[in-house]
Amino acid sequence: MHSGLISKQVLMVALCYAGWSGVGMAQSWVPTGAPVTNWISLAASADGAKLVAAANNTGNSTGAVYLSIDAGTTWTPTIVTNPGWSALASSADGNSLVATPTIGVIYSSTNGGSTWRTNPVPAHSWNAIASSADGSKLAASYFVNIIYISTNGGGTWNTNLTAMSDSTCLASSADGTKLIAANNVGRTISSTNWGGNWLSTGSVNQYVNCMAVSVDGTHVLAGLGNAAGAGPLYSSTNSGLTWTSNTVPRRSWAAVAMSADGNTLLAVCNPSIYTSTNGGLSWVSNNVPGLNWRSAAMSADGGRMFAGAAPGGIYTLQNTPSPQMAIGASNNVTISWLVPSTNFVLQESLDLTPGSWMNLSNAPILNFSNLQEQVTLQPSNSAGFFRLITQ
Repeated sequence: MHSGLISKQVLMVALCYAGWSGVGMAQSWVPTGAPVTNWISLAASADGAKLVAAANNTGNSTGAVYLSIDAGTTWTPTIVTNPGWSALASSADGNSLVATPTIGVIYSSTNGGSTWRTNPVPAHSWNAIASSADGSKLAASYFVNIIYISTNGGGTWNTNLTAMSDSTCLASSADGTKLIAANNVGRTISSTNWGGNWLSTGSVNQYVNCMAVSVDGTHVLAGLGNAAGAGPLYSSTNSGLTWTSNTVPRRSWAAVAMSADGNTLLAVCNPSIYTSTNGGLSWVSNNVPGLNWRSAAMSADGGRMFAGAAPGGIYTLQNTPSPQMAIGASNNVTISWLVPSTNFVLQESLDLTPGSWMNLSNAPILNFSNLQEQVTLQPSNSAGFFRLITQ
């Protein structure tokens, strides 16, 4: 149980809840209910409950896209029309999904993967896809100096010429204003208007294989290395203008993931998984089977992590989150907190007496621009207290 108090009489008060501190990050991961196959890409909703995973057709495995709506406990195969996939992206609510093939056209879904449609783009060897939190803004790349841009969830696409060739990975802020790309020689570029204009940013001088950004697009984690050689992890706190090498062994990093605030990080390679709870200042090698880890995903609060192997299953590490609450007031009271990976109930008490806490029936609304769940109330008393409690 995690709780904290907020008075209606106080504006913009943030409360930290006693919860996991990251010490358990080295504990053993456990397999989900996903089948053993060649998992190449993973994406998760903000709460980590909805997952989409792509498996490639190698040997006896079938290239398919799988869905889970219970944090990986059960999985359902969906589109199987393409034998090879390269990347996936998901909206914060898990309803809007997009999948890029190794060769072919882009697929997208607006109903959580129940049905898919092909997008009006030429068939290419796609290597990266990025999405805003609401799923409306998409960016896709292949090995040229062109990035395809959509502002209507893949309904239409425009070619976006950049000064950087051979783009290998893309990442987007939650609101879609910031877009960051990197290439096979370590150059990075960024845009603050979804590809309208591009700025050449810092360089890490080696193949950038994967990238993740914080909710505001300022914190960036880049994994270097490919089949031709190992590389370090690099991080940035200014949208890629400058980069710092992290204290981890050199590996061929296959996938990275980041929490909304940029503090909790996940990086996978063959044969290890590394995690950090301080923005990359220090890292822990996790207790996992020595598999060829190829894909990674994380909930917005960092409480749920997922990693897929090729060949192998999809594993998860789950911790109880520690949400922070904030309150703002004008005529009404607005209470907000980062989308949690564990179910919390908002409660109110007028005087903090024992037994006075009552569940509020107001359903929180997700703000896609900052991944905050928000509840707006009309105060009926001059003072009151609120808390979040785990169900």
